[in-house]
Amino acid sequence: MKKAEEDKAAADKKAEDALLAELKGMLAPGHCADEGETCNCAGGEVMYAAIDDKTAEVKSTKKKMSASALCNKDLTGVDPAPTLVKACYCRK
Repeated sequence: MKKAEEDKAAADKKAEDALLAELKGMLAPGHCADEGETCNCAGGEVMYAAIDDKTAEVKSTKKKMSASALCNKDLTGVDPAPTLVKACYCRK
């Protein structure tokens, strides 16, 4: 990969990480897991979400929970933003 492409990829990753941090900041009280981790939200509703870095739109799916579950697309059956890093947020 050329240096310019590597720099762009690094900048894109940094921007995506910053947007995820912003999403976590907005929803921090309910953050229960990063993608791939276990979310314990028994008796609540989980939002599996990411921010679209091009539009700053929150893309998410929700599901009522009866037990803990892995934070990934299998949680809701839908990946709301296939190219973005997501996290899970619990509301009880």
